[in-house]
Amino acid sequence: MKNKLTLTLFLCVLLLSTKAQNIQFHYDFGKTIYSELGERPIATTTVEMFRPDKWGSTYFFVDMNYTSNGVAAAYWEIARELKFWDNPYSIHVEYNGGLSNAFSYNNAYLFGGTYTYNNASFTKGFSLSAMYKYIQKHDSPNNFQLTGTWYIHFAKEGLCTFTGFADWWREKMRMATLFPYGTTVLGKPEQITGCGR
Repeated sequence: MKNKLTLTLFLCVLLLSTKAQNIQFHYDFGKTIYSELGERPIATTTVEMFRPDKWGSTYFFVDMNYTSNGVAAAYWEIARELKFWDNPYSIHVEYNGGLSNAFSYNNAYLFGGTYTYNNASFTKGFSLSAMYKYIQKHDSPNNFQLTGTWYIHFAKEGLCTFTGFADWWREKMRMATLFPYGTTVLGKPEQITGCGR
């Protein structure tokens, strides 16, 4: 009982002290349902942060995938929007990379432009980015990526937030024989309930 109380207090302090960050835990039920997924990681933790400032904004996230043997992979992205003027357009600079116990992600460097919309009360908004994507040490390093993000704060005083993103990029697939160049779509809608407001 004492351990549960200590853990609960620790988590409350952690949640209150990390107001600027978003910490998530995801459990993958796919392996339970589909046996052919084999050694697929069963859990993922994500730490992400978005912080605007007078010259634009910074966003990053770190994903760590876990198996029963421990951490199987770590992947992170960090992006900076540079904006020294008063309009909805900004310069986008980004880095993506990571490693796993089976392979290493190729470093990717992205550069492009972003259009951002926020309503007057900053309760909802979206952004669209078009970027050149250079994938280091890849057979075909020159690619592109389009990214859209959104957020909506709702409920009493923005207690809840619905956020998400969608990425679409081109990359030569090493294992593909019929279609050597693939485009990938990746999206993640999520709802976050505020704590400590």
